[in-house]
Formats: sequence, C-alpha cells, structure tokens
Amino acid sequence: MLSKYYKINSNSKIKFLFVGGTLPRKGIDVLLKAFVKTYTKHDPVSLVIKDIGGDTFYQGQNAQEQISTLLQNPDAPEIIYITEDISEEEMASLYRACDVFVSSYRGEGFCLPALEAMACGLPVIVTDGGATDDFVDEFVGWKIESKPKLIKLNEEKTFVKDTYFLEPDEESLIKIFEDIINNPNYIKHLGYVANYKARKFWTWEKATLKMYTRLDYLYNTNLSKDYANQIKDVDDDFTKIGEAEYLINIGDAESAIPILDSISDPELINYVKLIKAMLFTQEGNYDEVNNLVADLDYEKFKFDIDYLKILKLLSEENLVEAIELLNPLVTDWQTHKWETNYVISLDFLINMVGDIVYMMEDYVYAEKIYDSGIELAPSNISLSLGKAKCKFNLGSSEDALSILNKLKDDYPDFEEIDNLISEMEEYQ
Repeated sequence: MLSKYYKINSNSKIKFLFVGGTLPRKGIDVLLKAFVKTYTKHDPVSLVIKDIGGDTFYQGQNAQEQISTLLQNPDAPEIIYITEDISEEEMASLYRACDVFVSSYRGEGFCLPALEAMACGLPVIVTDGGATDDFVDEFVGWKIESKPKLIKLNEEKTFVKDTYFLEPDEESLIKIFEDIINNPNYIKHLGYVANYKARKFWTWEKATLKMYTRLDYLYNTNLSKDYANQIKDVDDDFTKIGEAEYLINIGDAESAIPILDSISDPELINYVKLIKAMLFTQEGNYDEVNNLVADLDYEKFKFDIDYLKILKLLSEENLVEAIELLNPLVTDWQTHKWETNYVISLDFLINMVGDIVYMMEDYVYAEKIYDSGIELAPSNISLSLGKAKCKFNLGSSEDALSILNKLKDDYPDFEEIDNLISEMEEYQ
C-alpha cells in the first residue's frame, strides 16, 4: 500500500468521503441533509466531497449551490468541496486520506468508487437494495435502508414499463452516522475486511476471468483455465489481516491464527498481538495472553490490556476486582472509544457492568444499569434480557414475561428469549 496521502486541510478524526457527480441520482441531497442533522462544528468529523463531471457530462446538474449555502452556516460541520481534476494516483491517495466512504445513491449501475474505496481500506456506507449489494455486506460497512420509488415522467416521455429509483432513508443514514461517531473503533475492523474482499475477489483480473468463463461456456473453449494460471492473488500483510478478521467474524478463529502468525508488517504487529490475545483469552489460555501483551506499551494500549484483564477476572469469578477495573472504562468511554483496537461499544460495556451487578445479586441496581444501557441502545437485546431477569428475581414475573414476549415478537429467531420464557414459566 502506498504511504503518500492527499493533503486535506482538516484536523477531524473521521473524514467521510463522497466521490461522484453531485446530482440527485447519486443522493447527494440525502447525504448533505443527514450529515448536517447529525453533526455540528463541534464534532470531530468532516465530509469530503470529490465532485466529478461538473464541467463535462454532469454540467449544470451539480449541488455546488447547496453546498455553498451549507458552508455559510457557522454551526455546520466541516465540509470540504473538491472540484478540480486529479490524477489516478492522487485519487487513490484521497481515498487513503479519508476514513469512511459514503454514497446514498438512488440509482447506480455498479458504484465503482465504493469498490475503489474498499480496495484502499475504507469501510463503506451505501444504499441497501442497489448495485452495491453484490460486494457490500455487514463485514465491510453499513447499508442505508431504502424503498423503491416510481420514476414519473411527463406525457411525452415514457418508459416501456414502470421504472424505479431507490429512495434512501435519511433517518437510517443519520443512525449510521450516530453509530460511527459513538463507536469509531469499528472503522478499522470493517476497513481491513473491505480491503481484503476488494483486492482478493474484485480485481480487474478476476472480472476478466469471469468473462472468459462465460465465453468458455458459450463456445466450448478453455480460455478461463489458461488465464487463471496467469493470475497472481494479492497476498500482502494488509489483505492477510483482513482475511483473518473476516474468518474471526464468521466464527473460524482456528483458521485465522496461522494467518495472523504470518504477518510481520511493523504497522500491524501490535494490532495482531491484541487480536491474538483476545482469541487466546476466549480459549482461557492466559499464559499465551501474558506473552503477547508483555511487549506492548501499557500506556498506549491501556484500555485493551485492562479489558483483557477484566475478562480473565470474570472467568475466575472475581467480580469485585472486575467491576473496579471496568468502571473507569465506562466512565471515560468518550476518550477510550478513539483508542481501543477491539470492537466494543458503550452499551456493551454497560451491559457487562449490569451482568456483574446481577451476579452479585443486587437486582435493583442491576436493573437501573440495564435501563441506562437500553436508553442508549434500545436494540441491544442483552440489556433487555438482563432487565427481564432482574424483574423476575424481584418478584415481578408478569413484567419480566411482558418484556420477553415483546422481544420475541421483534426477534422471533433469538433462541435465548424462548429459553428464558420457558424457565420463568416453569418457576411461576
């Protein structure tokens, strides 16, 4: 991967990037509205817009006036508008200078900029149901909810049959923006997997191979076999870390370990140690964990090392020490969220505190903790399950079952809900 970055005059911690023509089909209006509704100038974010085709094929269609109006608002978040032509090398560098790619499009044939961003290590935010469904999933980014919307023309211009755009949901994009600012640690993990998938499976060589395979089927030739022997897969440490992350995400940590062991890039080595330490913690192999973290700078990786210690203490049922170490991580989350290398959220940590207090049998206090987490993240099922268990242990079985039955309606395939309902009904 190249090391030079396109120079962006911004000190923001998260740089969102849009690349394309700033016209309605690309959903630039939805993006701008959601961005300014979510963030203000006080948030450490910026939106970098690389407009394309404003003087040529999209002439007279861009959103320059709308962007200029937003820039005049003194409370608006930072927006950097780039209109000049740049080289391919500069374009790649611009991708790498940013953190998250976003395209709230209404209609795309493919959305190549999204794939280019992934190849440069950026997770992506794209419209659900569109062309990007072919290569964007939950392991590489976020999807904006959308609904089909009929395209209406005048009487003189008609289509052969009803034709639709996708209408991206503004509130869905706002929620994604909120999730990212609250949990910026997700960016790195999704970006590594995005890089792996784009550079491993979506190269021009792989596209050519698919074309040859189709020709072989149609004309009974062997073009694909000959060409396949000429292709060399990308196999650097950045694709390796992405592959390992992906394998861990799908539950195959065993296959991820040898890949992690093969990584030697100095930029990644500490991150690899932390990932391996987490895997060994989950196995209960604490000797390996100690060996891995021994060489790490404690002050630099304090949050992650303390988190590993908490998991060890919980495995030993040392609840008092665990909660003493956990409380500062929760209290100072606004600082720690920029530091941790693990996929952790504040509601997850609050749920851990609630679980520990529950195990201490202080059900009144545990319920209050779960409630604070539910207020922050209503969709966190574990928090609601914890609240239901507190209600039951406090003698309010009717309230507990009411919570669980509502959860069951919302999440019918979540097995733990059914198990808890059965247990509670048995003890009634």
